[in-house]
Amino acid sequence: MSTRPAIIEGVHNLLGHHMRNKRGKTGWPAEDAITLKPQEPWNATCAGATLLNSNTPLQFTQQDGELVLQTKGVVPDPVVSVVRLTMKMSK
Repeated sequence: MSTRPAIIEGVHNLLGHHMRNKRGKTGWPAEDAITLKPQEPWNATCAGATLLNSNTPLQFTQQDGELVLQTKGVVPDPVVSVVRLTMKMSK
């Protein structure tokens, strides 16, 4: 998942794009979750996760440096699914 931060009043919105194409992009993961583990520790707490294609909120857990998005039953877009993570920055 690629991410691009957008800073809005101390809140970062990370956009992750899941694409499927003929050049090797595999699309939505087959598992019932997407696990994000940054190379460096998060300096923020996730306040929300949303599948933007359908404006569907995603359940998530954040623990021990990992953020796990629950995707069971979520229907992805056939071409690209965009997940927005709303991150509250730590002080």
